[in-house]
Amino acid sequence: GNGPEGDKSFASLKKLGIKTIISVDAAKPDLGRAKKFGLRYVHLPIGYNGVPPEKALQIAKAVRELPGPFYIHCHHGQHRGPAAAAVALLCMDDNCRVENALAILRSAGTDARYTGLFKSVKEFQRPTADQLRKVPAELPKSAKVAGMTQAMVNIDHSWDNLKKMRAAGWKTPPAPSSVGRP
Repeated sequence: GNGPEGDKSFASLKKLGIKTIISVDAAKPDLGRAKKFGLRYVHLPIGYNGVPPEKALQIAKAVRELPGPFYIHCHHGQHRGPAAAAVALLCMDDNCRVENALAILRSAGTDARYTGLFKSVKEFQRPTADQLRKVPAELPKSAKVAGMTQAMVNIDHSWDNLKKMRAAGWKTPPAPSSVGRP
């Protein structure tokens, strides 16, 4: 899905029984609000070029060892989040075929031009127990992102806010009220 915003979004996740939020977005997670609602955050930012092997291992460790159910998100919930969810599914279900995991991307409307995201899922190799043991036990709650990446996050959020303001007749848009696309 997309990134949760506001109390109502986090309350919706809690009501759904979510225990752990995995963000693959570069934006800083709202750790305070997550804590308020008893949710754990894991922040593993990825780009549109795919899920790097080290991030895939961290996703695998999270879904195999942390309490679920999980909510995996990126900014809009359409590209990076579904790719991470597909990797997670392949990690959680040894019987899952790659085609089933790719169906997550198609269902979410992931743009086929993000070939790296599709390739990451197609070429994903389930990690061995030894590989998972080598992943640090403490997964990041909030990862640092590079200056240009942070600038892109800020631009994207500003653009989203401008679109909301236009839809609200150039008035302050209403506060976010719910979790977006699943």
